[in-house]
Amino acid sequence: MNENRKYKIAFFAPTALPFDGDSINIRPLGGLESNITLLAKSLSENGHNVKVYTSCKNIKESNNVNLQYKNLSSINELFEEKNLLDVLIVVKDLQSILVNIPCRARMFLTTDGFNEISTFGIGDKRYHDRIHVLLGGSKWHITSLCNTSGFPKARAVALGHGINLSDFEGTERRGRKRLIFTAAPFKGLELTLKIINELREQDREIEFHSFSAFNLYDTDTPFDSQIQEKYKKVNEELEKIPGVFIHGNILQKELAREYMKSAVLLYPCTWGETGARTVIEAQAAGCPIVTSSLGALPEIVGNAGFIINERVGSEEYFEKFKMATMELLTNDELWSKISLNGKMRAKNTFASEMLVERFEKILERLNLPK
Repeated sequence: MNENRKYKIAFFAPTALPFDGDSINIRPLGGLESNITLLAKSLSENGHNVKVYTSCKNIKESNNVNLQYKNLSSINELFEEKNLLDVLIVVKDLQSILVNIPCRARMFLTTDGFNEISTFGIGDKRYHDRIHVLLGGSKWHITSLCNTSGFPKARAVALGHGINLSDFEGTERRGRKRLIFTAAPFKGLELTLKIINELREQDREIEFHSFSAFNLYDTDTPFDSQIQEKYKKVNEELEKIPGVFIHGNILQKELAREYMKSAVLLYPCTWGETGARTVIEAQAAGCPIVTSSLGALPEIVGNAGFIINERVGSEEYFEKFKMATMELLTNDELWSKISLNGKMRAKNTFASEMLVERFEKILERLNLPK
């Protein structure tokens, strides 16, 4: 893009999980918040002036003069004439698009699907008249949103996720029979019970490591206790299986090393994924994926794993899932090919440089006055 044109950009994230620029280094962070953190940092490093307004109460000051994190209570400063924004990016909370913060262009960034309450009404003319660009997690995501709501497709862009490839530098000793699950518990953890039991009937050396818990979502309104109790029981059943290790959520830079130690990401996803950060991180680590065909998963996995097209939870699904996993565990040539495919996809599509490049192209197309 034109190197002389630098933009004043603000992210307004009132309903995202509380976070600031340092959160990713001190606690597990959700995919949406991780993506904003990476994009804001990359934009600031390219010379843009970026502010991120979140519900985080104790924000750590940054030495980066182009990047500031602020509590939502500071949002009134954006109404001052001297602080006129080029771009306001409203995150997740659709109604906040109607807040009359002065700016040259508004974007709405969401990772929520077409059937979730947070996107309901996006086709209302009062909303889409104020949204210059709708930013989604994948082509499937924006297509499904536009098709079901009537939001103009010409103003919707698949921004996607980005990752920090430096987290995946170096090497780890990879266990060729080590399986891993890293998503939220409600995205298929219960299905791993049957899969692991049947896989271990074929090979007792298979290990399974789960990095999944609800503390990622710690807020003033935690998940319903019945849901948490359900997955507590799932973990208890998993722990009864020899070779199974339950770890909970860990830092992203630590999780990167766990992917690098593993042979296959088991992701029997029951959720219509819109961006699938889990499988993107696995690709960066060269860890092939076996997953469902829901939502954007086929688009994002590409040639870096196996997509199981059967109905999730059916006997056919379990059988093909097991077969694909065993093929990756036993066929070294196939495993190496798919592992390399993943690393190349991560470098060429999902690296932070690619994320900010996609965003800057969107800025160029807006053709905002200087």
